[in-house]
Amino acid sequence: MDGGFARGAQGTLSALRPERGGVFRLSGRGRMAAIAIGYAVAFSASTFFPSSFNSVLALWPAGGIGIVGFMVTRRKSWPLLAALIFAIGFAANLLSGKSLGASFGFMMANVGESLLGAVAVLALTGRDFTMRRAREVYALGLAAFGVTAVSGLVGALTAWLSTGIPFLALWFNWWIEDAASIVIVAPAVLSAFLAPGARLATPGRASRIAFFAVLAPAAWLSFNQLEGFPFQGPPPYLLVILLTWPAMAYGRNLVAAAILVLAAIGVTSSSVSLGPSPLHGENSVERLIFLQAFLSIAALSAWLVFANRSEKETAKERVEADRALLGRNHEELMESEERFSTVFRDSPTATSLTEVDSGRYIDINPAHSALLGWSRDEIIGRSTEEIGIYGLDTEQQTLLAGLEEGTASRPFQLRLQTKGGQVLDTETRLAIVHLRGRHYILGQIIDKTSERIEDERLKRLLAEKEALLGELFHRSNNNMQVITSLLEFQAWEIGDERLRIALERTEDRIRSMSLAQRKLYEGQDLSRIDLASFAQELWEGLAERHRLDRKRIQASFEASPVRVSVDVAMPCALILNELLTNAIIHAFPGGRSGSVAITVSGGDESGVNMRVADDGIGVPEGFAVEADGHLGLKYVVGLASSQLFGSIQFSLNGRGFACSIAFKDDRYPPRV
Repeated sequence: MDGGFARGAQGTLSALRPERGGVFRLSGRGRMAAIAIGYAVAFSASTFFPSSFNSVLALWPAGGIGIVGFMVTRRKSWPLLAALIFAIGFAANLLSGKSLGASFGFMMANVGESLLGAVAVLALTGRDFTMRRAREVYALGLAAFGVTAVSGLVGALTAWLSTGIPFLALWFNWWIEDAASIVIVAPAVLSAFLAPGARLATPGRASRIAFFAVLAPAAWLSFNQLEGFPFQGPPPYLLVILLTWPAMAYGRNLVAAAILVLAAIGVTSSSVSLGPSPLHGENSVERLIFLQAFLSIAALSAWLVFANRSEKETAKERVEADRALLGRNHEELMESEERFSTVFRDSPTATSLTEVDSGRYIDINPAHSALLGWSRDEIIGRSTEEIGIYGLDTEQQTLLAGLEEGTASRPFQLRLQTKGGQVLDTETRLAIVHLRGRHYILGQIIDKTSERIEDERLKRLLAEKEALLGELFHRSNNNMQVITSLLEFQAWEIGDERLRIALERTEDRIRSMSLAQRKLYEGQDLSRIDLASFAQELWEGLAERHRLDRKRIQASFEASPVRVSVDVAMPCALILNELLTNAIIHAFPGGRSGSVAITVSGGDESGVNMRVADDGIGVPEGFAVEADGHLGLKYVVGLASSQLFGSIQFSLNGRGFACSIAFKDDRYPPRV
């Protein structure tokens, strides 16, 4: 068995599984039990049937039952079924008086015949075997006469070795007998297992009784050619024609029943044993072989007529189904085109339909006429080049490039010209559609002229606002620089050291506010600044102005980006300025070394945290900010509580000085 044949058989066997389609009447175990019982009854009856030769039997129903047994059971159950068939036949042969070796050889031939016959039929048909296709009838005939020719060699050789019966005669008898059994019995047994399915005809009881009332007497008269009998039967070939009655008018079960009735009358007729037979033959063996060959031809002919009729009915049903489907598709297509026409006509967007190759207009909707000025009669049949819609742009080919059916191009900003010469700024989109077997370009145009004018106006306003904002920033920055310069000049002229220091501290505060304003202006968001970046830049500016020795006093930053609103930014700037200036001036006197740690974190729902800590000399024991603190620290407390609405905490443990402030940036409404 080659690979293709094996795959074909495997696919067919899978198709016959009851789990897939519910093809059979009984379950798997039920079918196996029915096959075993039927095989036992048929084998016993055939074994003990009287004949001229012990190995030549009138009909061998066990052969047909065996092949159907393998066809209707699952492949994994085949070993069990083969063992059952072998055991039943082996026991019957022994009981009939055959030797142990002959019984073993005969059953090996019978089991192999059934198994190979089933595999061959299923491989040739390729799907469910129902006798409703001519291909299945041909496959059954080829398998029957091909496989039995091989099994007959084994059986005849066994009989010749055990009993001395002539090998060639027995092989020929075995071949014709078992082939006839498969052709006649197998379809009837298979019909008993198969579910009814769709009936091709529903004959009435009277019609069925009438058919068998005609068939039975005609068959009996045809096969029993008795001398002196007043009524001679019709020629046997007329019985083949008579079998076309159920094949053309009735269902599968009645065809199988008619063939079984004809075969039963034929093999029990007196002409087989006594002669003369209308089918010829010099002796009973020859007459039986002629009868078996005739019955095989009659059965195959009837099944071919039935299969052809079934295929025609199936094809007719398919044609009717295809016609119904085609009709539904046509109706759906007409409804779809009607919906398309309605949407096309009533769409508020200017829409057109043009040919792909020539660019000629097929249709436009009223919105298109209203937008570009051409009426439907003026534009239909003319191309876009003739009308000059794209006269101001060279992107028409770009629109069409890469366009595929069912997809739309990306929107193109095009300048189109109306009939009156007005130039419109539009957004144009194209798509290829399929209508009534042809391809067209569906175009949609949206007028963007008013939007362009509005965009240009907004851009001018934005530019003016940006220029005004820049002017305000530069002026305020210049003013702050003038103020700080005046304070700086005044500090140089004043001889009082305390007053000079106060002026310098005021100058630092103004510079911190100026830095916050600059960070605000330079940022992308005009309403928020990054507090971490501001703190680092503020420290750099203070260290430079106070000529801080960076090696002696080092700064460390632990800051993540925290953006705060402009209303919070100014108080934060002043607070950081006071704390950092305090650390630079007071924490490390007399050339002490140390470090300043600046922490900025938060910014989410938990709030913002700022902390400035140094490891300098700290504050005296018993120091209280409210009572003993200088103006800068009191200023920090006031800003934290009254403007940030936050909490402030000082660390006065004698080792350095630390101030932590926590607040939420949700007190002030957004400016932008």
